[in-house]
Amino acid sequence: MRSTRSVPDRAVRVAAGVAALFVLPPLVVAVASCTSVEVSHTIPAEEEAAVDSGAEVEASPEAGASDADGDARPDPYADAGPPRQVHCAVTPCAVALTSTSAADVIGSETEWSPDLLFDVRAKAYCVLLDSGRVACWGTNDRGELGRGQDAGVRPSGKADFVVGVDGAKEITETCAVLGDGSVTCWGFGDHRSDGSNAPTTLPLPPVKTVRVGHRVGSDFGCAILASDELSCWGYGLEPLGPQSAYVDAGGTPYAAVDATVVALPAGPAPSTLAVGDATFILRSGGGVLSWGDQRVLGRPSSLALDPYPTPLRLDGVTAIDVAGANVCAVARGRAYCWGYYPDPVTDDRIPPPVRSLPEIVSVPEPVTQISTAPEDFASDYQRGCAVVAGGLVYCWGKNERGQVGDGTRTFAQVPAKVAGLPAPAVSVRALGESACALLEDGSIYCWGDDTAGTLGRGGIGTFSTKPERVTLP
Repeated sequence: MRSTRSVPDRAVRVAAGVAALFVLPPLVVAVASCTSVEVSHTIPAEEEAAVDSGAEVEASPEAGASDADGDARPDPYADAGPPRQVHCAVTPCAVALTSTSAADVIGSETEWSPDLLFDVRAKAYCVLLDSGRVACWGTNDRGELGRGQDAGVRPSGKADFVVGVDGAKEITETCAVLGDGSVTCWGFGDHRSDGSNAPTTLPLPPVKTVRVGHRVGSDFGCAILASDELSCWGYGLEPLGPQSAYVDAGGTPYAAVDATVVALPAGPAPSTLAVGDATFILRSGGGVLSWGDQRVLGRPSSLALDPYPTPLRLDGVTAIDVAGANVCAVARGRAYCWGYYPDPVTDDRIPPPVRSLPEIVSVPEPVTQISTAPEDFASDYQRGCAVVAGGLVYCWGKNERGQVGDGTRTFAQVPAKVAGLPAPAVSVRALGESACALLEDGSIYCWGDDTAGTLGRGGIGTFSTKPERVTLP
């Protein structure tokens, strides 16, 4: 039965639940007008440092702080270094990992399950192999597995190839960027259809990188073109409606399939991006621009639906991930997350926004990569996972299906180390009830829920509280 508790009670519970995970840096805000926001950021004198699971958190000084003798003390998080790279030691060898983070919570029944209402339905993972081919496993309600027009919608616990995709150099959600810069998509990645198991090429000029997403009634995406321009497309909801989030940088709601070049403020070229209830552009040098839903922007705004790309006062950003209403980023080796919680019955956002600005997540080591899960309408808490410089993986949040990966089913108030990974991790992807990690040797390990075959063990199972290796084709 769905929760129907009152908003005030729910808000109190949310605030209490996140207190152990986040510490909010102070912000000084000055609103200049309805179309621009100027923010000055005061770096906190102390930030979260190393923590052991269940241990008390001790504060560490900010970068450049001096000790009693006046000597500058280096920031232990500033030397996180670049993410690790895959060095293939297994065959087949995965070189990239993605997940389908679509949240389709009001969908109809499917032929394989009549109980998907209010479920975060997309529970699939895909990998790019060193051969240039792509393989997927998990749910297939909207063709997420890319197995051909006649494949049906049943889930599969067997990792198998996306038909017709070869020579890929990047994967994201249900799209692949090929060597010539073209983009081929399947499932909800093909925004011109209702989801197809047969990959098709999007009508885009050559691109460097692409991100796509799906929400109830909305398929959308953006790409950084080879020309360094930003191009966005997709279907949007009613302007300023309860779920409005997708507007281009001129304020026009996405309402057509044609991609539109987005005008960005002068500055460094975009290097990567993330799309969800807000769009984020990471620029060379670590600056971030955002626009979209006010509660997801990571910056103050007077507009409920802010169409103006504006900088976050979070610099030195090296990675950012968005899943619907949840956002996480890595800045100078530290993990930050923010977002909002919708009411599971009315979809109303709990006022005031509980986590509308970046808050530090107490990961006990310098972070190189981070992933957040789409909001779960059965839970009040954000969930995520991060890879640290030493190659370990930490996860936090709900754990009923073992999705934290620490061998327990106990809610992780602070990030807990994933147990039993046989090699250092390169990247991790978190979904609401499972997670997978790409290891340095090219193998994939998954943990958590397996009722849709998301652990890639060949069939449909229950769950695992510790990582298990995926059998790749």
